[in-house]
Amino acid sequence: MLTKIMSGRTRGSALVAHVALLDVPRPVVECLARLLDANRRRLRTSKGSRALGPFRQAVLVLRWSRERGCVRLLAPDASVSRATGYPLPATAICIH
Repeated sequence: MLTKIMSGRTRGSALVAHVALLDVPRPVVECLARLLDANRRRLRTSKGSRALGPFRQAVLVLRWSRERGCVRLLAPDASVSRATGYPLPATAICIH
């Protein structure tokens, strides 16, 4: 994974923004996102009721899979709470 780190200051505290490139081909992410979207339609999930759209969920799941990551650390990167982040990988794994 290629990482770019930027830093800045806000109200006296140093902040670090982290931008990364996932070493997974975009078509793989798009394929998983389509599967997630199809599963949501099959379950009749209302549009906008999920914290992440299918593409962002696919990225989080693939990061979790590739990095053997801890959802506790990955969820904030996706701008979701830990409680919301924990079921996201399981949802993608259970797609049939």
